[in-house]
Amino acid sequence: MAPKRGFYFYPIFLIVSLSALFFFSLYRSSSLSLSSSPPIPQFPLTITNFNNIPNPNFQISPKFSFTIKVLTYDRLRSLSRCLRSLSAAHYDNDKVNIHIFIDHFKILDQKDQKDQDSEYLDKKLNESREILDFVDGFEWKFGEKMVHYRTGNVGLQAQWLEAWWPVSDDEFAFIVEDDIELSPLYYRFLKSLIIGYYYNASNYSPWIYGASLQRPRFVPGKHGNKINIDKETKVFLYQLVGTWGQLLFPKPWKEFRLWYDTHKTKGVKPILDGMTFAIQDMGQLSYFLGIEVVRSGSDIILSQQKYINELLARANMSKAQPVPSPCTTGVSLSLGDSSPFDDPVKYRQMVGALQYVTLSRPDITYAVNKVCQFMHSPTGNHWSAVKRILRYLHGTSNHGLLISSSSSSILHAYTDAHNLTAFSDSDWAGCPDDRRSTGGYAIYLGSNLISWSARKQRTVSRSSTEAEYKALANTVAELTWLETLMTELRVPMRMAPILWCDNLGATYLSANPVFHARTKHVEVDFHFVREKVAQRKLSVQFISTHDQIADVFTKPLPSDRFLLLKSKLKVTTGWYKKMGDRIWTPWFIKFIHARGYFNIYTNFLNESALSVSHRDTGVNYGKTAGPDSNLIQESSRESNVFKLEPLRNLKWYDFCFREVIPDRIVTNIDELEPVLKSVQKANALVVVSVDQMSKMLTRNLLCHFARLNVWNYIFVGPDSEFLLDLARRGHPVVNVDAFFDKLKEYKSRKLSKENIVKALVVKKALEMKYDTWVLDHDMVPVKADFFLDSVKRNPTVDFYVGNRLGLLFARSTGSGIWNNRFVNEIAQTADPTMSKDGGGFGFIAGKLLERKGVKLERFDEGLGFSVEINAGDDNGIVLKNDTKVVFWSSDAGSGLVQNRLESLGLWIIDSESHCKAVICHPS
Repeated sequence: MAPKRGFYFYPIFLIVSLSALFFFSLYRSSSLSLSSSPPIPQFPLTITNFNNIPNPNFQISPKFSFTIKVLTYDRLRSLSRCLRSLSAAHYDNDKVNIHIFIDHFKILDQKDQKDQDSEYLDKKLNESREILDFVDGFEWKFGEKMVHYRTGNVGLQAQWLEAWWPVSDDEFAFIVEDDIELSPLYYRFLKSLIIGYYYNASNYSPWIYGASLQRPRFVPGKHGNKINIDKETKVFLYQLVGTWGQLLFPKPWKEFRLWYDTHKTKGVKPILDGMTFAIQDMGQLSYFLGIEVVRSGSDIILSQQKYINELLARANMSKAQPVPSPCTTGVSLSLGDSSPFDDPVKYRQMVGALQYVTLSRPDITYAVNKVCQFMHSPTGNHWSAVKRILRYLHGTSNHGLLISSSSSSILHAYTDAHNLTAFSDSDWAGCPDDRRSTGGYAIYLGSNLISWSARKQRTVSRSSTEAEYKALANTVAELTWLETLMTELRVPMRMAPILWCDNLGATYLSANPVFHARTKHVEVDFHFVREKVAQRKLSVQFISTHDQIADVFTKPLPSDRFLLLKSKLKVTTGWYKKMGDRIWTPWFIKFIHARGYFNIYTNFLNESALSVSHRDTGVNYGKTAGPDSNLIQESSRESNVFKLEPLRNLKWYDFCFREVIPDRIVTNIDELEPVLKSVQKANALVVVSVDQMSKMLTRNLLCHFARLNVWNYIFVGPDSEFLLDLARRGHPVVNVDAFFDKLKEYKSRKLSKENIVKALVVKKALEMKYDTWVLDHDMVPVKADFFLDSVKRNPTVDFYVGNRLGLLFARSTGSGIWNNRFVNEIAQTADPTMSKDGGGFGFIAGKLLERKGVKLERFDEGLGFSVEINAGDDNGIVLKNDTKVVFWSSDAGSGLVQNRLESLGLWIIDSESHCKAVICHPS
């Protein structure tokens, strides 16, 4: 029987329908696939639902690849958690590869315990094999899995850093350490960054290095600054690269690798000098009894780095592995807790030397006090405790005690600079041998720590209140002595000292006599605290244990807690270093600093992040400290409010948390006002001519501006790549060629472009009521007050001109004189063929002002004001206390100038013309 007419049609129709449904479903499930190209909305891109990110409207390279690089050491549980979080993320059918780098243990960890070597090595080998077995069994279904295993510790960074070169500009890498846990949304967010800030040509900057998912836990640090970001800002740029949870863009990574290879091959280390600060006055204190006094403006740091290094050499520990804290928690030292130490004399010598180190290192006071208690009969455990202190000092040998001239914003409970503030604490019955308590205190004058102590109390306390009260009394005795000293020094105390205590019983006892009947067992001599409080010569106030600084003097603390309290003791590396001292920095930081790259960071509410570090015990931490952030989940409120702003709307910050405004380039008169407004500081400006200044000298001048904390400058120069690079790094510039081309009234005459443009810049600045300096000569400022106190200002004089350098200072009140007619007169006088030294801008303006009868004062920069570099000085010039500027003529050779500046300590750029130091000033 012949089939019916529609018999073949229905199966075909059914197959076509199912195929269409399948491809439609595939399209919906791969809405983030880079091979798709539906339209993208215009920026700013607000993602109201992070699970449905729009696709770009342009074709992304089919070569795009994404590789996760997981670095693990010896933490199986950490690695397991990390890999589970990675495998639980949404990859939306994209191919994502994973490379796992397993670094072998360090055999040298136990080199001084020979009898345990075999057992220890077997244990570590088994741990490595367990990690290998786990990684072998780990299933990665999103792409290729590759395992790298090294049988000798080479460092996690070097293991992958030196092995990766992107095969194209579309190969991205995401670096993760094993104690990192990732949000299931992390890949979608990273991909949105790649689409928005790498592939989108209209929203792209070649100076973005990548992105870090770690929460930026920026706190007031070495320089006392804190980054200020509002709650609405979700993405910003910062001049620092995160080590873990870091997305690397391939183009800048290639540049870094070539730079890294060049420097490592030639033995150039990743170092930054500290603050270059030449001290010429030999009468000023710089080194006394092993304590170095390093000055930075009005601040000083007391450092014993040289003494510590000598101590480490005596102990044969110059190459010891550093540790994050001087003592461990959970380990209580006691008499006879192990076999006697075989060299008690060495023990006593080292502990005695450590006691001297506490003069500038209050952070080791408790640990040293503890080992001092066993001088008569040291054991092996006691010697191990001493070695831990030395290992801690090895990693922090360049730290010292910061003494500032003004109150710090770190401790908010501080009062005025001449008020005493004290913190007192005790550790009740902390000694297992005699159950005596350890009392400690920290006394501050303003923001500066001036007295501290960690000492076992002389008697046993029957309660924690008694122990705390004894500690209070000891602190009051010290406060009383300090008040007497301040009186003799004629330093007035504006209010009674404040003593902070974290024990409510002791706080009440100091002021409430009702408690007297219950505290008769407390020795009578301690009750003079009450007398001080009653006479209002002392204020005892309660502080929570979390905020108690004196904790660091009474008990061993976890590393994170210890480091927090250490920062409040004002123990810091300081970026304040004498010339010649150098600070080691990771390769990434040095590269970022030198080349001016920035990294993308996120800022989410409630201390949340897409990547969380659990800070597990291991390669970076001595003890697990817990997660540093709250992990964003799909159900989190943050998961629905991600927002990608256009690049022009993002905020940029340098290493010191100072906001940077890139690409401020003035090319016409209308663009001048907003740029000058963003530059001025205290209604003052510095106009710097770079027309005939070499790149190296300009870079050196910039580094001096940073050293002196001078930021209210604007460069004026001809169109060049160098000028554009200055603007890209955040330095405001005026493009003379572009600016002049738009000035129709001057184009028909042969005139000095730069002098006319400078005249118009000064005119606008004076109209905006800004006092203005014009630097039209090769020079380097020596002191920060150069732009403030270089001339004795007469309130009836609006203009000052230097006789030798042609420096020009114009007060804002001179705007009525510096008008369009005066600019025309400068244009008529300015001959481009005139030599720089004889016809500079300042000289021309001064002569014209005198012809007009304007009251003008001239000053001689040579009378103590400046030092000149010339070929005849034979390197014999010196800086005096009143020297404010060093200058040289335009015909002086660059080699001569560099040589002389180096001898004066004023050449502060490296061989690549980058600042040798990162210098952060308190904001």
